[in-house]
Amino acid sequence: RCLAGRNLQQLLHRQIRHLMRWRYLLLAYFFLGLALLGVLLPILPTVPFLLLAAACAAKGSPRLHRWLYAQPYLGKVLRDWEENRAVSRKSKLMAISMMALSYGFTCWHVRQWWILLPLAAALLGVSTYLMTRPEPPLMPTAK
Repeated sequence: RCLAGRNLQQLLHRQIRHLMRWRYLLLAYFFLGLALLGVLLPILPTVPFLLLAAACAAKGSPRLHRWLYAQPYLGKVLRDWEENRAVSRKSKLMAISMMALSYGFTCWHVRQWWILLPLAAALLGVSTYLMTRPEPPLMPTAK
């Protein structure tokens, strides 16, 4: 009886691990889709969704995780963040410019201060956070 209980417990554990893997894989693709949309739409941030996609892929699909890191642009952004918690000057400039354009567009169409003020505070907070991140070293660090 004890052996049967242990086998059932092992089976349940494997099933839960399998379901969690699928959950992380679906989340990885979802966040990757949002990151790719963020490349096209200035209102969506690209890098945070890319970081979430990589984190979920690490738990759900080692193959997708390797693929993300093998991409020329995406992989560089991921490695810079993972190794140095760094964001390139070009990425900072692009992100802050897109946020400013998005805010300007919002101001043009929305006149309610109770919407604009919290949005401005959030964008200012994100911009400040970005500007305080270091830039990646010119040469990759040797490991």
